[in-house]
Amino acid sequence: VVQANCIFREIVPRYVNSIQVGNLHADNGQAFWKAANELLEMLEEEEEFELTNALQINISGISRTNALREFASWRSYIQAHRSFNNWNSKLAHIEESFHRSVENVNKASTLPHQNRAYLIQEKDSHRERVTEFVEEMDAITKTMITDILRVLEFDQGWLTDVNVSETSEIQPEYSTGLCAAESKRELAERGKAMGTLLEPGDVKKICLPVLIKIFHHVLITTAKRIESYSESSRLPFEHKNLATNLFKRSLQIADVVADNRYELYRTQTKQQTMELLQKLCDSSKELLRVENTVSVAAD
Repeated sequence: VVQANCIFREIVPRYVNSIQVGNLHADNGQAFWKAANELLEMLEEEEEFELTNALQINISGISRTNALREFASWRSYIQAHRSFNNWNSKLAHIEESFHRSVENVNKASTLPHQNRAYLIQEKDSHRERVTEFVEEMDAITKTMITDILRVLEFDQGWLTDVNVSETSEIQPEYSTGLCAAESKRELAERGKAMGTLLEPGDVKKICLPVLIKIFHHVLITTAKRIESYSESSRLPFEHKNLATNLFKRSLQIADVVADNRYELYRTQTKQQTMELLQKLCDSSKELLRVENTVSVAAD
C-alpha cells in the first residue's frame, strides 16, 4: 500500500497537470492515467488486500491508518476522474443520438400531407427518446456528484495525515505527507534524479482545484443541456426543474470550498479563487434566468 501511495503521488499529479495544460476534454497524459488505473485495479483485485485487517498493522513505524487513508484518498480521486470520463463519453453519445432523433423528425415533416400520421408518431417517439436522454443525464450526473464529493468532503480532509494516540482524538495535519519515511526519501531521490521532485504538500494544490473546476463544469453543462432538450421537445416542467436544481447545486460549491473541515480554500491560488467566483456569478445569472422562465411558463 505504501509503495502504491508513492507511485500514485508521482503519476496522478502529472496526469492532472497534463489536462490543465490542455483542457478538461483533451486526451492528454493518458500514459499516466493508464498507469494509475492499472495499479489501482491490480490492488483491488488482489484477494489478500483487505483494508480492515491491515488497519492493525504498522509498516516501518508509520501508522497503517495513515497509509490506508492515503490509499483511500487516491482511490476516491481516481474514481472521480473515471466518473468524469464516463460522463463525458455518455454525454457525447446522448448529444449524437439527440441530433439524429431531431433529423428523423425533420425528415418526417417534409413528407406529403398524407403521411401526417407518421410525422405525429415520429414526434411522439422523439419526445420519449428525449425524456430518456434527460433522465440518463440526470442519473450519470448524480453519480458524478457523489464521486466528486467523496474527494472534496473526504473525512478530515483529502490526503490529510492524522495523529492517532490512545488518549486523544484523531487530529488532522495539513499536507504532512502520508508515505512511509523510507518511501518518501526514495521518492525524493527519484524526483531529484528526474528533476521533477514534488513536495507532498503541493499534491493537494495540483489535484483538488481541477476537481472543483470539473465539478462546476459538470453541473452547469448538464443543467444547460437538460434545459435545452426540455424546451426544444416541450417536456413537462419537472424535467426543466432538474436543470434548476443543478444550477442551485453549482452555487453550493462555495460552501464546500469554504468549509473548515476540508480546507479546500487552502488549495486555491488567488487566480483560481477569482475564476471560481466568476463561475459562481455565472451560475447565479443562469439560475435567475431559468427560474424566471419557469415562472412565466407556469403562469
